[in-house]
Amino acid sequence: MSAAAATIPGVNAPTPARALHLGLDAGGTQTRWALADAHGRPVAEGSAPPLSGLMLLDEPGRAALQAALQALAAALPAATALRSAWAGVTGFDAAHAPALARALGEALGLPATAVRVGTDIELACRAAFAPGQGLLLYAGTGAVAAVLAADGTLHRAGGRGAVIDDAGGGHWIAREALRHIWRLEDEAPGRGLATPLGRALAQAVGGEDWAATRAFVYGASRGELGTLAL
Repeated sequence: MSAAAATIPGVNAPTPARALHLGLDAGGTQTRWALADAHGRPVAEGSAPPLSGLMLLDEPGRAALQAALQALAAALPAATALRSAWAGVTGFDAAHAPALARALGEALGLPATAVRVGTDIELACRAAFAPGQGLLLYAGTGAVAAVLAADGTLHRAGGRGAVIDDAGGGHWIAREALRHIWRLEDEAPGRGLATPLGRALAQAVGGEDWAATRAFVYGASRGELGTLAL
């Protein structure tokens, strides 16, 4: 078993005779997975590299997607026999659903018809409430409020991406912190980096000068930048 995987306490590890169902919460920081039996009982869970629908937009992204899916397949417990997979994916666009389902199916040994793909927000709503029963406010790498209506229609506010939205998410927190520190540095050199926040950020990005911050910020993915919120 991968170091990232763990069986649920008190539950036997999967065997070749057990047909299991895989759930994926694919985000910009990591992908969390869980296996359940036909009755919905959890069997194992773990993590894998980040996945995003945005990876389908160009060739480097598609290559990164394939590598991430291979790592996901390798992270699952040995001899796992999958019956289906349900993936909630950040950056998901319905137009990309067939390609993403096909890629997931190929990596997991499933036909595309056994793979369901949707947004990570729909997945979170379904995990928390029956359709029509509640409102979800989620803050992770991004941030969004959403309701899944009784007829299955998803209504949302926010969650439009780090460039224009996602207020309160990890990427936003990191960006606002860096903006604050470097505005202080502009006003009085040494003032921002001397604060506890400034020192913590400098340690996280690998140096106290602007070059270190610039290299980290503009070389990092959305998820990696969001980890600065920690």
